Amino acid sequence: MSNKPEIEKHRLIHDLKDQFQVPDSMVEELSSQLSEEDQQRMERFSSGFKTEDWFKWIFSEMPWVRLAHGLDQSQAPLDSKLEYQVPDFLVLAEASDKTNKPVLVEVKGVSGKKQTLRVQETQMRLCEAYAASVNLPLVYATYWSMFNCWTANPPQSFERKGKSAKLSVLKAIEGDCSLLFGDMFFLIPRRVTRVSQYDKTCTESDRAVHPKYGALISDTAMLDEKAIQLKPIESAALDAALSWRVASKHQLSNDVTELNECLDEENFPKLSSWVFRLLLQFGQTPSHEITRLAVLSIWHLMRKLGCPELSIFPFGKKEGVEVIEEHFIRNSGSPPHNQPLQRTSR
Repeated sequence: MSNKPEIEKHRLIHDLKDQFQVPDSMVEELSSQLSEEDQQRMERFSSGFKTEDWFKWIFSEMPWVRLAHGLDQSQAPLDSKLEYQVPDFLVLAEASDKTNKPVLVEVKGVSGKKQTLRVQETQMRLCEAYAASVNLPLVYATYWSMFNCWTANPPQSFERKGKSAKLSVLKAIEGDCSLLFGDMFFLIPRRVTRVSQYDKTCTESDRAVHPKYGALISDTAMLDEKAIQLKPIESAALDAALSWRVASKHQLSNDVTELNECLDEENFPKLSSWVFRLLLQFGQTPSHEITRLAVLSIWHLMRKLGCPELSIFPFGKKEGVEVIEEHFIRNSGSPPHNQPLQRTSR
């Protein structure tokens, strides 16, 4: 243990807290064995590991991901770190020809109200050197806390001047390659409406509760001729993704209220962001079971309503994006750029 790099000790402490119920005294005792400098970095390291966990559980459930493998970053010999840095994940994603192809992923998080990702230039060059040696494409998967969204961008998308490589959120979204994982958008027309009934006398603990009208006892979403009776998780999904406006209210009895709601504009929620917002509705953090349930619930709801998926990719816009396009799309007999990629969905 004493010869292990400090980052590995940080990871061990994070995993211990995440996977076991341990007393604070044990965590404090372990933390005290870190250097004074690393003790001051604990919060930053913990935040980074949490973002990596979120990526693993959310993106492993994307429609085209077949494997998200966390790479052991304990490198030997230690001086190999002067030449290489192993990225966080190797992901196998299904390409247009139905074969599974690998991509390396380095995960980053941009916290608070920050709108620019900064990566040490030396760190990026070491990751690029590793990717070049194993002949695999590399993307930076970034969670933007202020916007509750994920993007995936190759290193070439960054502005590389001085000691830091920089990527603004606008540039990240413009060159977002996360479609390679199946992270697509959905088109929800403004014609979608909703009829919900609430009962003040209902005391069932598993029902959503409106602060004014009581427990939700019935919820129906409609698009043109389709009317879908919503499950509780589907109701929560629509609340998580959309801003509803009450068009009319009807008092069906002293205790039962019916709300007719509508949308003021078309909406284009992105699957990864929608999943994360849905988990927040339930006060949950991403995990295997809950994330899979969220993805499948959203997917099946959109299919039942007839809301189409939108496969958006920045074809040929910038160096580096072409590498992803060629690796996953161009050499696989892709359809025209304005058509969705035809791949297998779960």
